[in-house]
Amino acid sequence: MKEKKSITTIFINKIIEEFNKNEANINNQIVKPLLNKIYQNIYHYMYFIFIVLLLLLILLIINYITLLHYIRIINKIINSPS
Repeated sequence: MKEKKSITTIFINKIIEEFNKNEANINNQIVKPLLNKIYQNIYHYMYFIFIVLLLLLILLIINYITLLHYIRIINKIINSPS
């Protein structure tokens, strides 16, 4: 007696069969372009984050330099004879 197959098992078996036949085409036409788009977006975000961190570093350096400058001015005012 032949075993009855449900429609889902027939559907899944057909998908597996087509995937096995066209695995190279699926990888070249669907997976690789999708991964390229994802990595391209990641590179844009990483570039943006890099620029923001670089600006923060520059601002910290400027802040430190101005702090040293004003400390020297305050030191001169405190130590000057009045």
